[in-house]
Amino acid sequence: MLSPLTVKPRVEDGIGILELAGRLTLGPSLVSLRNNARQLVLASNLQGVIIQLGGVTQVDSSGLGELTAVYAIATMK
Repeated sequence: MLSPLTVKPRVEDGIGILELAGRLTLGPSLVSLRNNARQLVLASNLQGVIIQLGGVTQVDSSGLGELTAVYAIATMK
């Protein structure tokens, strides 16, 4: 069984980092990604955002769409 998406947000040297692991697929875990991205961007004065995908095991079109939404959140500020 593939593991669900986990999101670990952190800030290092003024850069927001979202470390993802598991499945980036349709389901409730995508909401977690968007919420974590929003909280990270709004709570900090960041110079940029990095999304680490090394631990992602599967991606579908919904996951790609969510990455686009995270990009939109990061560029709105």
